[in-house]
Amino acid sequence: QGVCGSLFAELWSNDDMGFPTPQGCYYGRAYRYLNTAAILREVFVKFGKGAGLKHICQSGGSPVKCEYQIVVNARLGSIQLGDRLVDIDTSCATCASSLGVWERGRAR
Repeated sequence: QGVCGSLFAELWSNDDMGFPTPQGCYYGRAYRYLNTAAILREVFVKFGKGAGLKHICQSGGSPVKCEYQIVVNARLGSIQLGDRLVDIDTSCATCASSLGVWERGRAR
């Protein structure tokens, strides 16, 4: 979990139980995006079985649509307003139907 602490400054959820505790975090090698100056790195957060992100949370004891906020520690070079900075994809590595991305979010 030390890697999670170095990658993320804050993990928040509107769920009464809070943000699910990651089982671990890891990241891949840095690589250059196509033929640009952009350097990319994939970051992975692993949750234990049945302890991951949800669609329906409890807030004040009532069912609500889950909201998650993730604050990433990153070193940025030159960026401009509207630049795409982070893509977040959710998937299930152990599910029989884990052939792709379930949801995708983009941060600018």
